[in-house]
Amino acid sequence: MPKDIENYKSPKLAVDAIILIEDKVVLIERKNKPYGWAFPGGFVDYGESVESAVIREVEEETSLKIVNSSLEQAHTYSAPERDPRGHVVSVVFSCEATGIPKAQDDAKNIALFSLEELPQLAFDHKKILETFVENNPHKFGKKELMYTGEEIQNKVLAHIKNLVKYWESLKGENSVEHRLDGLAFSILTMLDGGSELPSFIVAPCPHETDKDWLITKNAKYFPENHHVPINCNIGGALHELYYKKK
Repeated sequence: MPKDIENYKSPKLAVDAIILIEDKVVLIERKNKPYGWAFPGGFVDYGESVESAVIREVEEETSLKIVNSSLEQAHTYSAPERDPRGHVVSVVFSCEATGIPKAQDDAKNIALFSLEELPQLAFDHKKILETFVENNPHKFGKKELMYTGEEIQNKVLAHIKNLVKYWESLKGENSVEHRLDGLAFSILTMLDGGSELPSFIVAPCPHETDKDWLITKNAKYFPENHHVPINCNIGGALHELYYKKK
């Protein structure tokens, strides 16, 4: 670690926002180099959080106000060559926003584009958007990339049968706690992308009064608050669908 942190050469930090309005993405046409269309965004000021920065940059460039509760990090992009101006790391957020889109500050123009009519995008924003669509097809109505409720239930039930076999294999252990810990670890690791199931993320067990916690067999996509319909007490966690077919 260098002693003189102020003179330490490091990448610049930026933020970008993927804003969806009626299945269309908000893009700005840049006034400055590199020219082209891009996500609203900009550099993080010293002493500013990335969350505050993206809220500020979006309002400055588009006049839109981000709905704070909808703000979530999509990914961080850090390839040294992604920005022709130098090494810039961008934290990309997805969010909803309110207001009337209006180009201002560093934005020459602003428009809403469907995925089928995208303009030439600056930086690596085309790749960023493609990855976001692949991981979040439900937000664009891309049903061919989604699991149906029946597919999920069949895959989960088949996997649980394997977990039951694992439980039975631990009968010789003296400690019930050991068996519970082993089964919980198996659930949390094997469901987390370690099987043929879709990718999962850890989420709290839904409360039984949560009206949105069940997946129906006719469901074609699952909003963020829908959970796999398994009553889970072991390990204190359930896995939430990550929307992406492998």
